[in-house]
Amino acid sequence: MYLTKLTLNTRHRDARRDLANTYEMHRTIMRAFPDRAEGGPGRVLFRVEPTRDDEPPVVLVQSEKQPDFDGLPEGYASVQGPKGYNLDLRPGQKLRFRLRANATVKRDGKRLGLMRDEDHRDWLIRKAKPCGFAPIRFHSTRAARVQYRKGTGDQAASQTHQSVDFEGVLQVIDPEKLTAAIAAGIGPAKAFGFGLLSLAPA
Repeated sequence: MYLTKLTLNTRHRDARRDLANTYEMHRTIMRAFPDRAEGGPGRVLFRVEPTRDDEPPVVLVQSEKQPDFDGLPEGYASVQGPKGYNLDLRPGQKLRFRLRANATVKRDGKRLGLMRDEDHRDWLIRKAKPCGFAPIRFHSTRAARVQYRKGTGDQAASQTHQSVDFEGVLQVIDPEKLTAAIAAGIGPAKAFGFGLLSLAPA
């Protein structure tokens, strides 16, 4: 897998547009990967990192294939990477984690966003087991509704996702399952900036 860090220039019109609309950000990021005729992009996940108001916005991109961000609009962002990496996980290992998730539940065939802290906690614990890890301690922040518009003019459609950030410490239970979950992403709406699970030494 590869990690790339994009530090966006908020003076650039396209960067401001993408920060306001995750659908447009997804489109911009995907330009760095092969199209379907060339084998497709593989799994691509991204996350707008939490930063202070006086810091430039940062987007972390994780990809199965090596990207080429040379085609970004001039002045859009500074690029660090891509950097290839392999996970070396062990059962029982404790690691810090960060996850921005679209925490939802399906009811009557509809996907509904979860709003309460206790529901967020239950959602993560429920997702963790099949993904090969156990949250030891964590908190959730920045619970918010994120809107985006897809299309233009009369064909434009507005949709909303429920966003919540999780940070804390997890324990590795099944390294193979956790590796697969990191590569695939966790939860729905992965194309819109959700599901990227980042790990660091505890």
